[in-house]
Amino acid sequence: MNDEELQQLIQYVTTGIERLSGTERPLTKEEKKEKGLLHLKKDCLLKIKLAREKHETLDEFNNIVYYGTLDSWVGRNPIMRHFAKIRFRSRIF
Repeated sequence: MNDEELQQLIQYVTTGIERLSGTERPLTKEEKKEKGLLHLKKDCLLKIKLAREKHETLDEFNNIVYYGTLDSWVGRNPIMRHFAKIRFRSRIF
């Protein structure tokens, strides 16, 4: 993933968060999960960006792995959702 792709992913996730935050009606349970997952993805992407700027390759690699896990498994698999709660200390699921 190069810097341009990283910036596009950050923008895509930010747009999704804004879309869910901009509704006047209360969010459904699924929308709350989606919004929480988008926040976790954005945090990972920003940590990747920061690690690149500081040339910390280990932190960059770890956050790329976490982002891949969030992107591919956490939304669908309850066991991985539990892993995300523990790993990211999230209270949004």
